[in-house]
Amino acid sequence: MSTAVPSREEISRLCDAYLDAVSAHDPDAVVALFAEDAQQQEPVGSPPRVGHAEIRAFFEDSNDIPFRLTRFGPINVVGNRAAFQVLVEIDTPQGQVRMTTIDTIVVNEECLISELLAFPDRETDPTDSPGARLVLAS
Repeated sequence: MSTAVPSREEISRLCDAYLDAVSAHDPDAVVALFAEDAQQQEPVGSPPRVGHAEIRAFFEDSNDIPFRLTRFGPINVVGNRAAFQVLVEIDTPQGQVRMTTIDTIVVNEECLISELLAFPDRETDPTDSPGARLVLAS
């Protein structure tokens, strides 16, 4: 029995919709992109959040943090998995903090996120990436 895999275009739209919903600080829109039994681990190494309630709580906790997410570079799609790099800009009282993260997702047959892993690296220099240099120059 074969399982239908969403298309590259569907998965790419899902990745961008996820970034848009997170940047809009809209937990309802974020959770709508996840399967009911999804797992989210952000950052990798932290305890995974499982299911809509735990994932919603994570995003509600970050609602007061002024940040923006901007994808740079392509979304790499292989089968039902995708990886993409994101510039994270956080406004703090001490000034703006920038870092990069690489997110990986696995999608189910309905093109909902069944697993999300985020690899934020506070020590990377976002200007070390040609894609980030283009985003930062605009």
